[in-house]
Amino acid sequence: MALTSSQVNQFRNDGYLDYGPLLEPEEVNVLLAHLMDLFVEENVRDNMAVRHGSDGVLDLCNLLQGIVDRYPGTMTEPLAIAIEHARTAAVVLGEAEARDEITYKQVDSADRFLQVRNVHEKDAVFADLVRDDRILDIAESLLGPNIEVEGDQALFKPAFHGGELPWHTDNGYWNYDPPNLITCWIALADVREENGALRFIPGSNRKAPAEQRAIAGSSLQEMDVDESLAKTVELPPGGCSWHHCLTQHQTRPNRTPHPRPSYSIIYKSTDVKDRAGYPVRGQLVRGER
Repeated sequence: MALTSSQVNQFRNDGYLDYGPLLEPEEVNVLLAHLMDLFVEENVRDNMAVRHGSDGVLDLCNLLQGIVDRYPGTMTEPLAIAIEHARTAAVVLGEAEARDEITYKQVDSADRFLQVRNVHEKDAVFADLVRDDRILDIAESLLGPNIEVEGDQALFKPAFHGGELPWHTDNGYWNYDPPNLITCWIALADVREENGALRFIPGSNRKAPAEQRAIAGSSLQEMDVDESLAKTVELPPGGCSWHHCLTQHQTRPNRTPHPRPSYSIIYKSTDVKDRAGYPVRGQLVRGER
C-alpha cells in the first residue's frame, strides 16, 4: 500500500519513517528458517564467525524454537526440521572445534555479529520479498516509479554479544549522486532499544553531510553526532522502518538474552551514479531504466 502524503512528508522532514507492522508471523517464520541455512553456510563454514560456530548455530536454534513455541501450528514442521538439522550441525562443529580443526577470526566477542549480504541472490524466498508489492508500493512513494535493488543483507546480533554499529550515513560509504537511495529495515524478532534497535538523528538528511571517518582496523566508518537528538525505533517481529541514505543512524549492542535478527533492503532510483559519474546498475524491480 502506498504511503499517505503525511507519511511521505514525515520521511522527507525526518529522514526516516517508523512504518510499523509489515509482514505476518508466518512470513517471518519462513524468512528465519531460510536465514538459518545461510548464516550457517556463510558465517560458520567460511570461518567468519568470531566465537565458536557451534555457539552461533545454537543461538539460531533457540531463536527458532522460541518462535515455534510462540506460534504453535504455524510453519511448525519445516521449522522443526530446520532446528533438528542445525542442532546436528552444531554437534559436528563442536567436535571439530574441540579438535582445533576450525580457526575463527579473532574479534572481541562484544563486537561481533553475523552477516549475510546479497541474500536475494542466494535464496528464492528473499528474491520474491524484494519484489513484494507491499514493499515496492512504499518504495515508489519515496523514490518514484523506476526502482532498482542496490543490495540487501541479513544481520544477526546474538544474545549478550551483538556489537554496536557506530553513527554513520549509508551514502558516506557510497558517495552516490543523486543520493536517491532508501533502506527498508525489517525486524525478524522483537526489537527494543536494549537489544539493538535503530536510532536516528531526525532531519540529518537535510543538512550538510558530517565528516565520516574510517575506523582503524575495521571496515566500518563513524561520525560525531549530538546523541541528545537521537530517536529510537522499536519494532515487533515483521515490523519495518525506512530511512534515507543521508540520515545519520546507528545501533547499540545487544545486551539482552534474546538474539536480534533483522533483514534490510536498499532500493534506489535508476538515475543514481557513482563518484566517477557512471550509472550504478542494480536489479530492476519496478518501472524502467
